[in-house]
Amino acid sequence: MNKPRLIIFAAAILVFSSCLFSSTGKTAMLKLSLEQLTKNADSIVLGVVADKSSFWNDKHTVIYTDVTVKVERSIVGPPKENATFRIIGGDVDGLSLRTSVDPRFNVGERVIVFLSAGGDSALKVEGLFQGKYSVNKGAVIHEGKTLSLSNFINSINRIALALSGGELQ
Repeated sequence: MNKPRLIIFAAAILVFSSCLFSSTGKTAMLKLSLEQLTKNADSIVLGVVADKSSFWNDKHTVIYTDVTVKVERSIVGPPKENATFRIIGGDVDGLSLRTSVDPRFNVGERVIVFLSAGGDSALKVEGLFQGKYSVNKGAVIHEGKTLSLSNFINSINRIALALSGGELQ
C-alpha cells in the first residue's frame, strides 16, 4: 500500500473507531416516572432556594454544593422549616465543576425537590436532575413541560396516598 493510501486508511479506521467507541458526553440514564420519584423520596418539598455553599471534598478531587431551600410546604414527609441537600458540582477557588446529570440551583429560585438520604448522611436529590422541578407563576416547569402547580401537587399526594395503602380519590 502506498503512503497516501495508508494515511487515508489509518484516518478512516480512526474516525470509525472514535464513532463506534466514543461517548457523546451524555450519560445513559433511566427516566423515572413521577410515581418512581415519589416512591423513592423520603421527603418532597416546595420552597425557595435560600443559600448555596460549595466546597472541596477531603481529598480535594470533587466539588460539592450544599443547597438550602426555605420550605413553603412539605408535600411528603414531616414538616420542616428548611431542607438542606448536597449535589455534585459548584464553584470554588475560581474552578467550576458541573455534571450533565446533577441539577443546578440558583438562590431565589422556587422549586419542588424530591429528596432522599444519601450515603454520606447528607440528603440528595432523588433521580438527580429528574428530582428537581422549577416553579414559576403557579406553574411547574420540567424538561420543557409546564403543569399547574396545584395539579402537580395533587398528583404527588394521590401517588403518596396510593403507595401508603390508601385509596385514590
